[in-house]
Amino acid sequence: MSSYEKEKEVWLDSKTRLKGYREVKYGYRVAISFWCMRPSLAYIDAFKGCRSVILASGTLSPTDTFRTELGTTFQQEMEGNQIIPDEQIFAAVIPSGPSGEKLCGTYRIINRDDRFIREISLILSHVCKIIPKGVLCFFSSYRVLDQIYEYMETTGILRQIQNVKLVLKEPRRSSLMNTVMMQYERAIVNSLDIGPQCTGALLMAVFRGKVVI
Repeated sequence: MSSYEKEKEVWLDSKTRLKGYREVKYGYRVAISFWCMRPSLAYIDAFKGCRSVILASGTLSPTDTFRTELGTTFQQEMEGNQIIPDEQIFAAVIPSGPSGEKLCGTYRIINRDDRFIREISLILSHVCKIIPKGVLCFFSSYRVLDQIYEYMETTGILRQIQNVKLVLKEPRRSSLMNTVMMQYERAIVNSLDIGPQCTGALLMAVFRGKVVI
């Protein structure tokens, strides 16, 4: 018997559970990891010696779930008012894209084909042509943001948008965020410096990322 046969291990595979065990391939290492999914343990341990803790963010509200996650209570809470005037707010749900395709941004749909990405790209193009000044678009993750940006770049939709907007992406590195925001604001205030047809800027960002409104 070879040394490999002596040392080889077996592992229960979920797909072949009824058939028994499946041999671990040579060169593979099996690891079991235990992850703590309770943020309260880290919070309590880190701040147990503190007299006062101040948590400040633009995305903490509502605090009910946040309080539960940290396993604590907040003795004092302050929530600022919405800085955008009511007459400048319009909320709507877009059920389908310009091509009539139903918008369903699940992981399976996004990775199945380009239809969802195409519809979002076309919507962005239409919005940027109509809305003056700044357009801020949030995506569920950096991966989805990059997918849509690359699709627009490949299909020429990005070039159409760039005719009227300076297109910016939220950077993964925090140190670059101030530079991006300065470019965004400058394009809104002095759009003609970007181009004769430029009306502002489009900033593609990530939910609960570095952009706070």
